[in-house]
Amino acid sequence: MIVYPFRAVLPKRRFAAEADELAGKAKYHFAECLHNGDLKQAAKAEIYLYEITTAFGVHLGFVARTDLQEFVSKNIKPHEKTLKPKELDARELLLNRGSLVKPVLVCHLPNKDLTALLETHRDNHEPALTIRLPESNDLHKIWPIRNKSTIKQLQHLAGFVDHAYIADGHHRSKVLQQLDKKSKKIDLDVEQVCSAYFDFNSVQILDYNRMVEIDSGLRLNKFLKKLEKKFTVTPQIHAGKPNQKHQLSMFLSGQWYSLSWKPEILKKYQKLDVILDHQVFDKEVLTKILHIKNVTKDRSITYFSGEKSPLEIEQKLAVEPRKAAFFIYPVEIEQMVQLTEKDKTLPPKSTYFVPRLYNGIICDDLRKVSS
Repeated sequence: MIVYPFRAVLPKRRFAAEADELAGKAKYHFAECLHNGDLKQAAKAEIYLYEITTAFGVHLGFVARTDLQEFVSKNIKPHEKTLKPKELDARELLLNRGSLVKPVLVCHLPNKDLTALLETHRDNHEPALTIRLPESNDLHKIWPIRNKSTIKQLQHLAGFVDHAYIADGHHRSKVLQQLDKKSKKIDLDVEQVCSAYFDFNSVQILDYNRMVEIDSGLRLNKFLKKLEKKFTVTPQIHAGKPNQKHQLSMFLSGQWYSLSWKPEILKKYQKLDVILDHQVFDKEVLTKILHIKNVTKDRSITYFSGEKSPLEIEQKLAVEPRKAAFFIYPVEIEQMVQLTEKDKTLPPKSTYFVPRLYNGIICDDLRKVSS
């Protein structure tokens, strides 16, 4: 990848303690935040070291600009399809504020020399910004890299990253590609994309799960009987997540179950490059049993990430007995890579990457008048 320094927009230190308020303001009132000093643009173009500490570990990467053509040519590959309503929302927000208020999250194969450079810079400098998010307790730290020789060395090492994968930001990158075709009609610089690069050692795919409301016309015991035609169903005493592929956990009407796909069900999908449990579940349970035609739009489905524990979901469903929660074993990075390398996409809502970026922590002002 060819990466470029840029003049990032960062929150003032005094505002960093109010991360939730900052996120809302930056998302909808970026220009006002920049004007009144809640956000401030760097005087010079820099590349930024970015470390996020979560409950899942320490995630180290860097933020720089990337040519939009890397996304167009799919050197940076998407792994899921975009949804038109979300494209329209992302487009409206981007045009209204004239900025990206968080980078597109990109993951790539590890490069030990690049990692060593990032670690050395981190260990020998104090961060310019430290923000702890109140809800998740994630800790975000940012170090500007100002030394020209260090920037050149980082750019050189990033050049060995032949291709990468969008982890989060599919709709933002798609909208930027659409706007680039109309660049003469808009007053925004969309030829480069603010991108946060984290290698595979610094990202993790969590489980992405489903909560489904069972139609009142289907008795719960009959629903369970239908599941038994597709799974080996085993009641469980304790709450828990599946510990291997092709196994799910379900909470229904006060009871936990372990679900394992029957061999004859998986056999139907053996011609696929990768058999993804999300794909089989959407087809065999949501479509065939519950007759849900569009799994991305149906309001009877709620999606929740692996950041929520089984006990949290159990407590939530204690007052909603007509809902079933399904925990699905997470997609593996190798599976994602295998599919995207063949220009195929994963089912919607099947990956949930950590770390999560946050609005307002590092922004890119795209308005041409500001450069």
